[in-house]
Amino acid sequence: TRAENFEETHMLYPPVADLLKNVQSRYLLVNVVAQRARDLAAEAEELQEELDSDSYEWGFERKEDGKLIGSGGVYYKKEKAAWTLGYNIMKDCWHQGYTTEAARAIIKFGIEVLGAKKFIAYHAKDNPNSGKVMEKVGFHYVEDGEYDSFDGTKHFESKCYELIV
Repeated sequence: TRAENFEETHMLYPPVADLLKNVQSRYLLVNVVAQRARDLAAEAEELQEELDSDSYEWGFERKEDGKLIGSGGVYYKKEKAAWTLGYNIMKDCWHQGYTTEAARAIIKFGIEVLGAKKFIAYHAKDNPNSGKVMEKVGFHYVEDGEYDSFDGTKHFESKCYELIV
């Protein structure tokens, strides 16, 4: 049924691999992912279903070789009344623009599909280049803080950034 098909295509990855076949430049990925997100939102509205309301995650696949190079997404943090942006990129893919490209695509999805007005993001103090990415996509530094790794095994001192749109 159409509802089952919607559930199967709800995530942008792995179907994003199909979208990438028609993208001439990896920098166009932002627009491709945003268009796919708009299509999903329209389909959900047509089916009178809501998108998962508080958490979205994607894998980042490099077009040239199909390699999964990272992941990221957003989740809503009620106590901050903001969408929290997160990402990770394999170390051998750092300094190639992928992180900035992914962050821009996630922000665009947040604004266009979720209607997000405020984003926050954190990076470990030991990784100042992540802060540079955040600034490049429009965030500004707010305060120092701390966070735990996704699996809870590591604790990091961090810097918190904010983007208000």
